[in-house]
Amino acid sequence: MAWIHSLDPKGHPRIHRLAPDVKTILHVGDFGYWKTGQRQGKGYLGAVDYWCKRAGIERILVTPGNHEQWSLLRAAFGKQPGQPIQITERAWAMPIGYRFRLGAHTYMSFGGAASFDADQRTEGVDWFPDEMATQAQANAAATGDPVDVLLTHETLLEPSPLVAREMERNRDSVSDEVQARSALSRQRVTQVTDHHQPARLFHGHFHTPDMMNLPGGRQVWSMGMDRQDRNVGVLDLDSLKFDWLLE
Repeated sequence: MAWIHSLDPKGHPRIHRLAPDVKTILHVGDFGYWKTGQRQGKGYLGAVDYWCKRAGIERILVTPGNHEQWSLLRAAFGKQPGQPIQITERAWAMPIGYRFRLGAHTYMSFGGAASFDADQRTEGVDWFPDEMATQAQANAAATGDPVDVLLTHETLLEPSPLVAREMERNRDSVSDEVQARSALSRQRVTQVTDHHQPARLFHGHFHTPDMMNLPGGRQVWSMGMDRQDRNVGVLDLDSLKFDWLLE
């Protein structure tokens, strides 16, 4: 089994208590990889490793979100193209379009997203224009053999009902430019999704727990943010059955 989540590091003992055999966390973005900002330096990243060790978590595979320091990520990915980068002793950030296997199934990480709150942030400090996947990256990811599970941060052009409602609720406070970038980012995720037709798609970004059924038994799961209900669940690596972690 593996966990899908956007959980703060102190939540790891909760995982160990409820499912002690889980060793892998799949994180769907806004991990908090910053050199500057709220989650910075060895304090936050050290806490991640500390709680992983206490909980018996061997690795966190991160699909980066928009709230990461993308200037650092892009530089690190550029030094080892196509490969994950180690950001703590036990956490790895996966590049956009990265394929891997867990158990009997294939996965793709397609990270990044357009910040809905870009107008309230400072470019180069806590917002980065290259936070979203490029068209070239979407074209490259939308090729080859289909994967079973797609991990994104961004949602689809036609998201699940509660996510669509949340986007609409915030629309009046978001500039036309930001809305256009969001639509473009979601279009690229949709392009990749349409190619792969994954059995499961997991995403974060809008802090709105929800699930949407698609034809053929496919499912789209939207995860809550840290400290929010339904921000974590367990994925059976054989059946791909997913359940929220609720206490």
